[in-house]
Amino acid sequence: MKQNYLFESERAVYALIEESDRKDYCDIYANNHLMRLTGIQLDQESAKTAFNKTLKACSKQNPKYLLFSIKSKTTQQSLGFMGVADINNQEHSAEIGILLHRYAQGKGFPLESTKATLTFLFRSLELNKINTRFHKNNRPIKRLVQRLGFKPFIFDSIEKQSNADLYYQITNNTLSESL
Repeated sequence: MKQNYLFESERAVYALIEESDRKDYCDIYANNHLMRLTGIQLDQESAKTAFNKTLKACSKQNPKYLLFSIKSKTTQQSLGFMGVADINNQEHSAEIGILLHRYAQGKGFPLESTKATLTFLFRSLELNKINTRFHKNNRPIKRLVQRLGFKPFIFDSIEKQSNADLYYQITNNTLSESL
């Protein structure tokens, strides 16, 4: 299954999560500092349970959720994860989010990884639009999505809205223009 979704960027490789990613997943998802602006704060036990559910969700026939591990090409060290949620094949849309270990932050990996993932999703999964949402105080992510060409938008459904979150969207055409 992993080979079905494998792609790469200049300094990293991306693959569907597998059992060997459990420790890195739990380290990130149970790290209150890394998760402070996500709205998700898990202890180690809850992170293990979430990993099991995520692993199962990613292995479904037509998954609605994918989680890619991001690893250094040269060292194979885990850099973090790129999540793809709410995959809607009829609307050709999805939502993405990135979580990186602290040691991978500030080195250009968010831009490189997001570009690689967007390119993969638009080309391989034939998506037309990709959404992202993030806490309004997460200024680095806001700069990142704006740099890539994402534009602010409002969900059709008010239930998905949160006053603490900002919502951005990019289309296949917009990404091509920004690269």
